Amino acid sequence: MIKTFFTALSISLLLTSCMSKEVAEDCEDLSMKCYRGFPRKCNKLKKTCSGKKIRYTAELCQKAFNDLMFGREFSQVLGVYGKRVEGCFNEREIYKYKK
Repeated sequence: MIKTFFTALSISLLLTSCMSKEVAEDCEDLSMKCYRGFPRKCNKLKKTCSGKKIRYTAELCQKAFNDLMFGREFSQVLGVYGKRVEGCFNEREIYKYKK
C-alpha cells in the first residue's frame, strides 16, 4: 500500500514538472513573439503567463539586440544568452547580423 502511494506520488510529480517546463517554454515563446511585435501574443502572454518566471523577456531580448548592434558577433550572442534567444529576432535581423 505504501509502495503504491509513493509510486503514484512520484508519477504525479514527474508529470507536473514536465508540464510546468512546457508551460515555461510556451511563455518564453510568447514573450519573444511579443517583443518582435505580435500584439495577440502579448495579450496571450498577459493572460496565461502572469506570475510565471520567464527567462527570455523583452529586456533580455533588447540586451541581446543591443549587443548585436554594437558589434558583438551573432554566435557570441547565442553563447551569452543561449540558443533560444534567436527567437527574439526576425529573419531579416538574423540575416543582417549573422555574418
